[in-house]
Amino acid sequence: SPFLSNFVLRVNFQTTVDQVEGYLMKAQSYAMNNKNDETWGVCVTGNNLRLFSDSCASPSYAENYVIPGSVGIGNFSQVTFSSLRGEPNAAQAISITSDIESTSISLTAGGGITF
Repeated sequence: SPFLSNFVLRVNFQTTVDQVEGYLMKAQSYAMNNKNDETWGVCVTGNNLRLFSDSCASPSYAENYVIPGSVGIGNFSQVTFSSLRGEPNAAQAISITSDIESTSISLTAGGGITF
């Protein structure tokens, strides 16, 4: 039914938004705490959103979230955070879209995350 498919689209969209926000905040927190004395970041690799330490391609630690096919993450490939200060290597305006809605998550040069 259209209602059910819209419901699934909304849930997939909101879950992905929550995952992006959560991974960014977790990576930043780990970096600020200098966890395991490693670089921490978030990237998109294939159809996975990945929280990683060391590097996206060969992480020493990784948490993966499979991005639903109905959701797109745009204007974003990878960000890492500086230890102690938690500043991203680049400001980002990450777009998350589905057929029925879209939003943007901003990551400022100073490390602020707004959604």
